[in-house]
Amino acid sequence: MDTTVLIINYFISLALIFMNALFVVLRKYSVLKWFKYPALISSGASIVLTFLVAGHLPIYNKFTSLQEVVFILIVLTSIYTNTNKVKVQNINTMWFFILFVQLYVITQQMEPNNNYYMYDNLFVVLFFQFRLISMAMFIFALGNYIGAFKKHLHQDRRADILHRARNYTLLGAVVYLAGEFSGSFWLYLWYGDSWHWSKGFFLASIMFLLSMISGHLPPRYLSGWKIKTILSSSPLMLITLIYLIAH
Repeated sequence: MDTTVLIINYFISLALIFMNALFVVLRKYSVLKWFKYPALISSGASIVLTFLVAGHLPIYNKFTSLQEVVFILIVLTSIYTNTNKVKVQNINTMWFFILFVQLYVITQQMEPNNNYYMYDNLFVVLFFQFRLISMAMFIFALGNYIGAFKKHLHQDRRADILHRARNYTLLGAVVYLAGEFSGSFWLYLWYGDSWHWSKGFFLASIMFLLSMISGHLPPRYLSGWKIKTILSSSPLMLITLIYLIAH
């Protein structure tokens, strides 16, 4: 088994995700309710195939790691659309974010990280996996914030969406911090010292601080739902851009 299998599975996942996004545009919600599962299976298979081909779970290479982010996003989206009132949940906009992330993979080198002896260390695995999970939660929160702008949305429903977005922002920050702790402890065991200031550590600190800004805005700035949504989603957009472009 080689990288070709990963590439083929990637394009299968891309096609399935595109179809789900198309069903959202066409408002085929009854079809979308069931068609999400092939995309879920295909994106999940990318994690298994990465392990079989590279000998480790997705690490930091965008080709494999972003597909794991996509898988987590589809899982979260499926949880909140597993109901007869799919349209009311207003979570279908997430498919456009999922499609964007999957399309971004095309800009990356399509091959996994080579196997390395440290990639089976528990703290190394936790560091990278916690970061991927947290990024998926940040993007999921961002998608919810953007979805709150939908017209003719009932006030209670919009409040639920904004509450869910804030919860996932805070949960993502907790998971992200757990990953940083795992990475720091891994380096302590390896070098006998914790991380020193570096570009990667600086970016990690910026991403965490941005998540805190999004989740801890002063109440006086949150009087209206529009300004609340804009101020809360902007840091999450920056986190996503930092991860995709500068990280």
